[in-house]
Amino acid sequence: MKNNLFENPESNTSRSGAENGRPIWRPVTENLECLAIAIAMALMLKFFLIEAYKIPTGSMQPTIIGNEERGIFDRVLVNKFIYLLSDPERWDVIVFKYPLDQSKNYIKRLVGLPGEKVTIQGGDIYIDDRIERKPEEAINAVLKKIYPVKNEENAFSGFFSVEGDLKIPDEEHLIFQGPCIARTKRPIKSNYFDGYDPDYQIPEPRIHVEESHRVGDLRIAFEVRLHESTGGIRAVITERGKRHTYFLRGEARTGASYMETSAGGAGKVWSDPDVVLKTGKAHKVAFSHIDDRLSIRLDGTEVAWYEYDDEVWSSSTSRDNGIEFASVGCGADFEGLAVYRDIYYLSGRNGSIPVSYHVPPSHYFAMGDNTQNSADSRLWRSSEYTLADGRVIEGSSDQIHQQGYYANSDPDRGDRDGFLFTDIYGDQVFLPRSELKDPYPRQMDKNFIPKKLMMGKAMVVFWPIYPHFRWKLLR
Repeated sequence: MKNNLFENPESNTSRSGAENGRPIWRPVTENLECLAIAIAMALMLKFFLIEAYKIPTGSMQPTIIGNEERGIFDRVLVNKFIYLLSDPERWDVIVFKYPLDQSKNYIKRLVGLPGEKVTIQGGDIYIDDRIERKPEEAINAVLKKIYPVKNEENAFSGFFSVEGDLKIPDEEHLIFQGPCIARTKRPIKSNYFDGYDPDYQIPEPRIHVEESHRVGDLRIAFEVRLHESTGGIRAVITERGKRHTYFLRGEARTGASYMETSAGGAGKVWSDPDVVLKTGKAHKVAFSHIDDRLSIRLDGTEVAWYEYDDEVWSSSTSRDNGIEFASVGCGADFEGLAVYRDIYYLSGRNGSIPVSYHVPPSHYFAMGDNTQNSADSRLWRSSEYTLADGRVIEGSSDQIHQQGYYANSDPDRGDRDGFLFTDIYGDQVFLPRSELKDPYPRQMDKNFIPKKLMMGKAMVVFWPIYPHFRWKLLR
């Protein structure tokens, strides 16, 4: 028996959906089901997995850039699921609800964990009275390039002084004709614009920014080629009067490559005759002193390191700092010379005096990479008003100062004698004087982020608009 579908296809396709046993409205419901599933998946992605955030401020610059005047607002992709499976880790870039106005999301770098004592001293972070050393990936994320500066003419002669015969074909190519030494001309300080790409044209901040702190956590990197195998290269990084010396020998030079420091009177802390620079070969070299840790990297591999415990910081400690590098016993070509500095963490509203914070259980302490212009855990203060009926209304001290007090003589407000501010839930509240037990609020430090306000870990930063399009993984 023949199938009617093949026997007379026209008659089959001409039937209506209802005659074919399929309701006319079925395609509509199928499309609605697909749309509902798509919406549900989008909402699940947004609320539970990944969400994109726009960055409006510069508290994490230059790691993440936000500047309203220039109309630059980086975006970050945030993993909102990760902290359901594991606890936050130090140095994570975190997104959380601002504890004093939970209608706002903040982004900072996690520094202190529950139960820890966090001390900010001499620009570094100490946990339970021991310096906390950042892992290499976090160091690479926060280092600020201070030489060369893009588009700056005569950068080398402005940054270094030289003893010896030097040729400069271009700013990133130096030729030491023989034994020669270059030194930074002036102390390296925590300048606000360090690390910025000048093409962004970020304006001066409207508030005063401290820039007087001398930074000794430095890295110098370059590609070097020795002219003779009997020579070598040396670098010295000075921090608060302590000298850290690094030396790599040529393959025909007697002796050994070494590293030494005057910190704690240690002297020579590493030597190895087998680590050499081969004549005629271009080697990539990086000498670092960061978080009281010395390091030599040769062709991408860390060949030497040394960690020490610094002496107690005091205002009388020497402030000398800087970098020098030299060719020893021969000439050398240097390519891609670059100098970087670490973040100099400010300890409070005005900076250098050591301050400690004791993190409560289930709370965290966070700071911005742009510590000079970051409203982070160091600075949060709340104001509490007590009403006559015993209720307490809490909000940010800064917001109270911004929104302020309205007297009954204010023609735009009418008969309003009281205070207007935003409470911790982001709601604007007016408190009449007549209902206040005390017109003066109780002010308290609120330096920590409750775990329940943690929203996720920032994974990717990107700027999607030409000509500054960029993206990178956050570390």
